[in-house]
Amino acid sequence: MNRKKIITFLIFFVIELIFVISAVSGQCDRCSGTGKIICYNCQGTGKVQTSEPVEICEYCLGFGVIQPTITKKSAFAQTGDKEVFVSGTFENDQTDGIYGMAIAEVIGETTTYTNSSERIYFPPNEEILVTVIVNNIPNDDWNWISKFGNLKTNIYLSNIDSLSCPLCGGDGILTPLATCSICYGTGFTDCPDCNSNFGLTGGVTTIGVIAIIGLVILSTIIIRRRKITEKDLRKMSFYEYQNWIIEKLSVERAQIRDSRLGIDGYTKDGEAIQINQSHNVGKAEVYKFANILSKKKIRRGIIIAFNFNDDVFEAINGARQHFRIIIETVMVKKLID
Repeated sequence: MNRKKIITFLIFFVIELIFVISAVSGQCDRCSGTGKIICYNCQGTGKVQTSEPVEICEYCLGFGVIQPTITKKSAFAQTGDKEVFVSGTFENDQTDGIYGMAIAEVIGETTTYTNSSERIYFPPNEEILVTVIVNNIPNDDWNWISKFGNLKTNIYLSNIDSLSCPLCGGDGILTPLATCSICYGTGFTDCPDCNSNFGLTGGVTTIGVIAIIGLVILSTIIIRRRKITEKDLRKMSFYEYQNWIIEKLSVERAQIRDSRLGIDGYTKDGEAIQINQSHNVGKAEVYKFANILSKKKIRRGIIIAFNFNDDVFEAINGARQHFRIIIETVMVKKLID
């Protein structure tokens, strides 16, 4: 009997056993036939609080919010009819849009004249031009300002919205967490009513053991012939997918604090790794990762995903120019044997 016939026979054998089990048993009411229930210890989160003291978040110093970074790229001014047009270009380095107000100053011989803009929206990772008009300047000062070489101006931002701290989630504190010792981080435990017998109750022990043996034999034969594919990885939970990547690369898993920021692991050389299970990673994700690495003072990083948008290379160059950070992209298919 060749391999193909053996596999076919085992498939029908296991199917018949499942029908027999279903006939002599009933679906477990407690787990709805899944064989698993939510872990009572961690309430399904996979994490539990430890006895270690709560820490003040070092990223936001306990305030729960951070002051975003908006960089002034350039500034210039020109005069009109007893008024000065003060302009500046600003770039929002964050991954979230932010509102703020621009303040312009015109420095006279003895007095500084100011004016402010309306509330302005600064899109994430974009550079925009802001112009504020300063007028109502008295004739004496205007005559002095309008002379060649006397025009001095300044423009800056004020009343910028704060952002919720990405590390503590806005709580201002970090509660130490550990992997649940009951469910080992899965969030689920075996159902005590059916003892995880395929979610079925009744006299199924012997038949269940036979079915499991058949499944093991069948799985062994199939697994030996079939390697893991991208489709398999896409169907995994993120936790399983992340574990597969970390084991494949033989890298160190990041601590909870870094994981909350978006760093999933580190290479032996200290390069930060971000693991994505999404299909199209683009410019926004790269800039966000670069911003995180910049604040952590890490100079090299790797982003792993199934594929990347065309604009990701523009973002990689931008990260190198603006943050002095080198980011490498790795497609998952390169990690599959």
